[in-house]
Amino acid sequence: MFGILPPVPVCPTGMTALLRVYNNGMGGVPNHRFMTELAVLNFMIAAGWIREGDYGMAGCVPL
Repeated sequence: MFGILPPVPVCPTGMTALLRVYNNGMGGVPNHRFMTELAVLNFMIAAGWIREGDYGMAGCVPL
């Protein structure tokens, strides 16, 4: 089963942020990527992707 809570400033205990980035059409095709690891987010931003979503995330997901 999959569940997601709306974005909040801090995810509740037992949940983590689902982070989202957008490539803004780089390479010709608009695309989104979702992740839970901050290191991956930072790598994507360094590559030119744009962080998006309320509080910089798509929501909170179970750990």
